[in-house]
Amino acid sequence: MNKLNRRAVLRGAGGIALGLPFLEAMGNSKFSGKPPVRTAFFYMPNGVGPASIWNPKKEGKDYDVHNSMAPLGPVKGFINVHGGLKTTHRCDHGRSASMFLTGQRPAQSNQLETKGISIDQLIAKEIGDDCFLPSMELSVDRPDTSIDAQGNNKAHGAYLSWSSTTTPIPREINPHNAFKRIFKGTKSSSGGGNYTKSILDYIKDDANRLKRILGTEDNRKVNEYFYSIRQIERRLAKLGTSNKKLPSGTKAPDEDMKDRGERAKAMVDIMVLAFQTDRTRVATFALANGGSGTNYNFLPGVTQNHHATSHHGSKPENIKALTEINKYHLSFYVQMIKQMSVIQEDNGTLLDNSLIFFGNGLKDGQSHSFNDLPILVAGAGGGSVKTGYHHNHKGKNLNSLFLGMAKTAGCKMSSFVDEKSAII
Repeated sequence: MNKLNRRAVLRGAGGIALGLPFLEAMGNSKFSGKPPVRTAFFYMPNGVGPASIWNPKKEGKDYDVHNSMAPLGPVKGFINVHGGLKTTHRCDHGRSASMFLTGQRPAQSNQLETKGISIDQLIAKEIGDDCFLPSMELSVDRPDTSIDAQGNNKAHGAYLSWSSTTTPIPREINPHNAFKRIFKGTKSSSGGGNYTKSILDYIKDDANRLKRILGTEDNRKVNEYFYSIRQIERRLAKLGTSNKKLPSGTKAPDEDMKDRGERAKAMVDIMVLAFQTDRTRVATFALANGGSGTNYNFLPGVTQNHHATSHHGSKPENIKALTEINKYHLSFYVQMIKQMSVIQEDNGTLLDNSLIFFGNGLKDGQSHSFNDLPILVAGAGGGSVKTGYHHNHKGKNLNSLFLGMAKTAGCKMSSFVDEKSAII
């Protein structure tokens, strides 16, 4: 069997370069010992509410999922629940987004500034140069750059990733652009441009040549990979269609919530594709801005916007609505876990070689509590992590988990912010 270089890509017109998944023909074990560890960070805003609708009742291997955690049922064996973690600082709903991955509370100011670099960017600085994209930053919300009543810049709620104390990393909110970005041929290529046919049509000749030299198992992997690309393209095509004009007298909803959900699903597909082809090993995905006032009124019992609902006042109807919002956000995390768990790599699956984080800088939006945060990590980190457990860390700092994730991803970090002890 002919050997392929690990960095082999399929090339087509217009500077298109399609990365390949790990194949037997690449001789993975001779290339690097094992596939790399990818890290992704999902962020949801406004806390999850009281412990009664989030925390598992049991610790250890047989932890339970109920209420807000119900969507995790089919994939709980791939996930560790990290209970009992806290942040160093209390923060409001909006600014907690900028604090979340930096571990540092931004100043109350109209200036856009934090006190540290976010953990995803520290990881990207050490391992990102091995990839086409050092990192990907995604969301479905535009930044709000207005100034609130207290004189704070609301844009702090829009940025999870910071490459310096004054440099937030812009997020891509358009799935079409995010999709195009991972198929450009060089790092200097523009992420724009319109494709008038499928990506696969552009690289068809190169793909046919590749298939002739691959074995049966590698051809199966490539066919599955091409199928997943077609599925993303179909999803994006639906997003690209304009909405029909509403009949006279019909009241439009506040937001196109169906479109929002479909965009989020597309972003998950794109992250999986980027990890599968090693186009990047680091990604962040903000499901909404910090302090988000999105109204999920298509969910059962939800009548107020998310921020207002999170200030539940212990009212049963608000707690129930908050549970539905939590489940909705978790569904996208579960989507990614399911997809990655069936993509085969040299020594297991794509999920086995990843750490997929989900969390929030607040526990309960009602009290702005920053103890016992809602934190999940899926994936075995290249075999370093045993999954399917509920751990109670009893007041340890969240930064210790971030440090552990960075080390597992291959970073030579001795500390993150003030934390030198790593947990994973």
